[in-house]
Amino acid sequence: MLPRYLLVSLGALGLDYAVYLGLLKLHTGMTLAAAAAVGYLVGAIAHYWASRRFVFPAGWLHGRKLAEFGLFFATGLGGAALTSGVVWAISKAFDRIS
Repeated sequence: MLPRYLLVSLGALGLDYAVYLGLLKLHTGMTLAAAAAVGYLVGAIAHYWASRRFVFPAGWLHGRKLAEFGLFFATGLGGAALTSGVVWAISKAFDRIS
């Protein structure tokens, strides 16, 4: 189970980063922090889907898929906020240096 979880996690991280870079390369006008948050949330949703399909097919709330997804998504929002805050702080620090 652990190797599958690690593969799912790496795949979600790759998707997260690809979305982040894609949003920046497409010149969407998003800030670095906003692009990081969107990338994180896309990666989190992919991680949930792949975890349910390949790692924990029975789920962990035993038949309460909506509640399970809600809890997973709520933690994802917290992670997106943290990621966005860190990217924002680092980008502001680099703005001051340059």
